[in-house]
Amino acid sequence: MTAGYQINLYGQKGWRTLKPDLTNLYAYLLEAFMEYLRTGVEPYPIEQEVELIAVLEAGKRSLKLGREVTIQEVLE
Repeated sequence: MTAGYQINLYGQKGWRTLKPDLTNLYAYLLEAFMEYLRTGVEPYPIEQEVELIAVLEAGKRSLKLGREVTIQEVLE
């Protein structure tokens, strides 16, 4: 078995496993940051960033509390 990351998503209609390709993650992040510095244009709208952080926080709370935690619950 090789090291890596995978994301398991579960919903009312089923589940799915995603295995992101993180081969050049650092280089990609550095390029995106440099482009932001050059242009002043954010790579992603702030709304998407907030939603992503809420998803991660919901997962963290769900693990701690032992129950489903919705994104809406985190955003309240």
